[in-house]
Amino acid sequence: MPRGELDRLRDWLTHWSLSADALQGRVPERLRFLNALESRFDELVAKELGQPLDWWQVRRELEIPSPTTHPWWSVAHLSARALYRRELGIAEIERMERLWGDFVLIVGEEVPALHHVEGWLAGLEYLVRRLAFVAPTRQAAIGRFYGVSASTVSLRYRVLVDTLGVVIFDHPARKRLHALRALLVESGRMDEAEFQARVLAGELV
Repeated sequence: MPRGELDRLRDWLTHWSLSADALQGRVPERLRFLNALESRFDELVAKELGQPLDWWQVRRELEIPSPTTHPWWSVAHLSARALYRRELGIAEIERMERLWGDFVLIVGEEVPALHHVEGWLAGLEYLVRRLAFVAPTRQAAIGRFYGVSASTVSLRYRVLVDTLGVVIFDHPARKRLHALRALLVESGRMDEAEFQARVLAGELV
């Protein structure tokens, strides 16, 4: 029987002695766990497994409900069109759809003021650009495109980050360094002094 994406993810977690208990929890906990993993370790997972994980397929294998029947899913279509016009790539658009899908599943009917769609679109774009390190990432510039204030972009972005459990880094190299430190030092495989020495020697980054 072919191994699925969930098996590949579990193998990677086991290799690094990371707990997969959250994958057995309630849907919100599963989704937050997946977003935290992807935002912190996606590059290392892809490198070590030989190819990127299909994070949508992981959700299907976990039998997480599809977000496409949710009444707020239409925001994803609006965002996809906007991101395409703004010349973001397919990977970023797919990431946005996954993030928004997770968001609506987690919050259910509790999102305030969703009728102000432009603010959510701006917050989503800002989040996707931050995760993918795609410029420009200035809240004011993104807000102008959607006709909302920088403070609205910031507010919606913060709600998305806090709800989804994503981890934001300000530079790709810093993200890789934090990922390696989490896997090597925090797991007890290497002490801090050795880690720092190997980083300075260029052996880890």
